[in-house]
Amino acid sequence: AMSSDEFWLRVHGLRLADALINENKEIAATALQLVDDPEYIVQWQLAFTLGELHSSEAVRALVNLARKYPRDNDMRVAILSSVNPVAEEMALSLTRDYIENDQASLSAYVVELARIVGARNETAEVNHLLEAVLGYEEELTAKRLVLSALNEGLARSGAGLTAYLTSDRPSASVTQLAEKQFELAAELAMDDAAAESVRSDAVELLAFAEFELAVETLPDLLGAQVPRKLQIAAIEALAEQNETEVGDVLIENWKGYSPDVRNTVIDKLLTRAERVETLLNAVEAGTIKSAEIAQERKQLLQNHPNSEIKDKARSLFQVASNEDVAKVISQYTKALAGDTDRERGHQVFVKNCAVCHQVGSEGHKVGPELASVKNKSEEDLLIAILDPNRETQANFVSYTAVSQDGKLYNGIITAESADSITLRQSEGKEVTILRSNIDELASSGLSLMPQGMEKNITPEQMADLVFFIKKIGEE
Repeated sequence: AMSSDEFWLRVHGLRLADALINENKEIAATALQLVDDPEYIVQWQLAFTLGELHSSEAVRALVNLARKYPRDNDMRVAILSSVNPVAEEMALSLTRDYIENDQASLSAYVVELARIVGARNETAEVNHLLEAVLGYEEELTAKRLVLSALNEGLARSGAGLTAYLTSDRPSASVTQLAEKQFELAAELAMDDAAAESVRSDAVELLAFAEFELAVETLPDLLGAQVPRKLQIAAIEALAEQNETEVGDVLIENWKGYSPDVRNTVIDKLLTRAERVETLLNAVEAGTIKSAEIAQERKQLLQNHPNSEIKDKARSLFQVASNEDVAKVISQYTKALAGDTDRERGHQVFVKNCAVCHQVGSEGHKVGPELASVKNKSEEDLLIAILDPNRETQANFVSYTAVSQDGKLYNGIITAESADSITLRQSEGKEVTILRSNIDELASSGLSLMPQGMEKNITPEQMADLVFFIKKIGEE
């Protein structure tokens, strides 16, 4: 069948070969010849079938297919489904292509393969990939991509790249290369004459350096004189470090942060219990004002799985009672009868709602489509905004996951498999966590939408927002 003139028979033959290809050399040889088949669908099926053949010839064939179709998503899925036993060999081969031959189109393969090598967590494989990547003197972007993906993969096993590099697992060669690379990255990060993209790559690499070097370099990039992109890269790099002092370092320059940078700092502080405590202590001391923390982040703190943190947050941020909410709704209902303006309502949406709702191409698809609720009465829309937990749809209930290494993730569950769950957070960000890496998963029983929107939206603005929602889809 694999030698037939009919392409559909060749496809069928490959499917039948799955169970025999690793045991029968003749079948394997015939299948491998189809790497140059004129029909795409035959090559696509071959990519799946090669997952059953554990040989260097299979690796070469998969690499050839990746080179031939670097941007084809369907082919990439087929190839990556077959690489687990040979991920290291493929990662080394395609990473060399990516760097030495400047084949940027292979970046998606390089990232996924590094992630798979990390998730396999085999010391020899990780060391081989690190030696190969760190051995290049230049190519900061490639190093950043590979190390970040490797870190994601390792984190699925409970500890990331920083922990790996400071353990006894790296070879002497890896340790030497890493130290040299991180020292160079620290120099480039602080070089005002270097291009911003180069400095940003260097900063991101410092996420995996020893804490002493990271904390000696990165805080100098948190000032208002530094471009926003570099500030955020430095914050994210510091947040990858495991030391408890990170929270204090991030808060130290709070007064000089822009709103976007402040939100990034808060999000990073929320990922670990000890950093949450640092945040709440800063609020209690007045270093960070309650009004400077977005309502959805306050709600996360008020429903934190750690009871001490939850109690302290509720004390600091004061949870409104049902009676208080009823008074607010009554006050805001009166404004619905006033003059309303669609464009003013649109501006309220952009400022307060687009982080989790999408209208047309604007905003992020986290909560319900607002077009689906436009037919509600004005009063019902108002109640849904001001009292989001009165009627919470099951698929928009907020969950908090605590990983084995103590990191916290909050969002709505958008996907589940036998091995993992995916949480979608504000701004549409998604995080996938292996079930084996989950220490605790708990529903808050509350909507991801925060209560207390009246603190940010006046009655008149709310009336404009309701009017805007009612007019969605109309010219």
